[in-house]
Amino acid sequence: MDAPRQLTMRARLPRPTPMRASLIAFVLLLPALSHAHLLRLTYERCVVALGQPVATEGVAVTPATEAYRFDDESWTRIIQFWHGKAHAMSIGKKDGSQISEAEIKVILDEFSDGRRWDKDENGTYWRHDGQILAVPGKYNDLLVMSAEFAIRVNRFSW
Repeated sequence: MDAPRQLTMRARLPRPTPMRASLIAFVLLLPALSHAHLLRLTYERCVVALGQPVATEGVAVTPATEAYRFDDESWTRIIQFWHGKAHAMSIGKKDGSQISEAEIKVILDEFSDGRRWDKDENGTYWRHDGQILAVPGKYNDLLVMSAEFAIRVNRFSW
């Protein structure tokens, strides 16, 4: 191809802009930033998404065999691993304050995968397909777990 034609073709290609590059990076990283996409990931994949844990929690909730705490600027997550995968997560504010109903809704929306949530008379949130449930914890946190983990914990049965 001759040089003048090559220059003309390059001129027609969209030029990358900082905004376009940021948007592409955001779209590619969005699953890693979401709480929901951490369930059923390996420890290594959680570390890639959240960075190194700040602590190894001393007691894993049975049936979990390992538990790690990950913090960011505002939130803390204690992730319980069972069979090498994340099956339960305690999500709370670093300052220990209560999670608002609006914040719970945002967290549940992250875990929805397009499905609705129902809340029972005990305050437990059930994803409509029955695969994930969430319970307000006693430490101003929200406990989100896979249904199979919840059954093993003997917390719920159906």
